[in-house]
Amino acid sequence: MNRILATLTAAAAFTLVASAAEAARVAVFTPTGPGLDAQQAQVVGSLFVNALANHQQAAVPPVTADPALVEAGGAAGAAAAATKLGADQFVSIEILPLASKQVVTVRLSDKTGAVVRAADATVNGMDEMPAAVERMVVSLVEQKPVRETRTLDTVISQDTQTAQPKLIESRTMAAIKAGLLAPLSSEELVPAIRGLAMGHAELNDGWVDIGAGLIIPGGGDGDYGYGGIELELGGGYHLTHTATAAFIGGGLDLRLAGGERIDTSVQMVPFVTVGVEFMRDATSRFTLEARVGQNALPLTYDADGYDYYSDDSHDSKKLYPTELGLLVGVAL
Repeated sequence: MNRILATLTAAAAFTLVASAAEAARVAVFTPTGPGLDAQQAQVVGSLFVNALANHQQAAVPPVTADPALVEAGGAAGAAAAATKLGADQFVSIEILPLASKQVVTVRLSDKTGAVVRAADATVNGMDEMPAAVERMVVSLVEQKPVRETRTLDTVISQDTQTAQPKLIESRTMAAIKAGLLAPLSSEELVPAIRGLAMGHAELNDGWVDIGAGLIIPGGGDGDYGYGGIELELGGGYHLTHTATAAFIGGGLDLRLAGGERIDTSVQMVPFVTVGVEFMRDATSRFTLEARVGQNALPLTYDADGYDYYSDDSHDSKKLYPTELGLLVGVAL
């Protein structure tokens, strides 16, 4: 715990920047709350100063603001202390214990003492405090609810059904994909439907997949296509670090497949994919992707069909279909 607190304090102090002269001057007083550890209070105060500065708010840190508050008679004299410090506004922060969590409430008041705006967040320990502070400051500065300030890097436990402070940095999920596969070759082959059950693992903006599935050829009598079972290995990268992001990727499908007029054989299909993933900052994700694959091993195609009466051998062709695919998926 002490190491975490020391790291957060050092980071806040190191990244503190000067704000523009025309920015509002905000006095930040040390957070209060029952049983609040003094070092935790110092860290949280520093995080608020840093976050305000990052949003172009000239902040008076607690080390400067607190003596003026004491001189003004404590919390009741906060407005007078802010005026003495030359601040246009002041921030009061309260941290309350709630079972294994903490509720952080911040109030932004003007120099008359009237509360201008307020924000609160529930955190699961100090690991989540930087993200929570950033979101509360955004809420105050941009005048929007805390729930609307979530980004990929500021997901906290109150956003999820389970406590996952590092929801985005590293994530393993189950995924289901379904869609169409259209083979293109010198012979007319009917499209197929496919479904995949997969394990999906992410690290920041990169991801890998491994899964198994079925390919079922469409059409009816007189239509020729192929289907079977498949094992897929793939991966890729999101092009932007946002909740909705385009991605590129690729992989390899290994199959045991065949069909009418197509001998059952092992297939190996490398592919590339492009798509869009939605709701990356939530516990469920949705994807839409387009694929192009190329059969690297030949499919043996019976061009003429088998003559049952003469038992004659029939002509066959070696096909290397190019595959176009469209998939939709959900990861949980």
